[in-house]
Amino acid sequence: MVFCPKCSAEYTVTFDVCSDCGVDLITDTPLDIPEGCDDGDWIELHTFPEYLYANMAVELLMREGIPAYSISNRGSAASAGRGNYLSSNSQVYVLEPEFDEAMSIIKLIIEELPGSSEGDYDYYDEE
Repeated sequence: MVFCPKCSAEYTVTFDVCSDCGVDLITDTPLDIPEGCDDGDWIELHTFPEYLYANMAVELLMREGIPAYSISNRGSAASAGRGNYLSSNSQVYVLEPEFDEAMSIIKLIIEELPGSSEGDYDYYDEE
């Protein structure tokens, strides 16, 4: 079985995107959203240039106990005919209270992306 990390809907393994939320399904159990948080508390953490990197980030965050999910732009015209989902941009979302910790965890992945160099990314204003 696969699950939607946002709404916790359960699907058979033949599906890979939630029909209600449009997010990529995960094979793990649905996310445990901390008490006091709801669907409106999800914010974008980072946009990755490839689906694979977003999935790596989500897996790493979840291993650290931070609920996360990704949305992939796999339906774009550029990739529709070729089935080239690895080159689709994907956004990773986390709960707003977890943003700073999540960013510190995935920063190493971002710095290792092809073509990236330190200082290329301005995530948020530090005050």
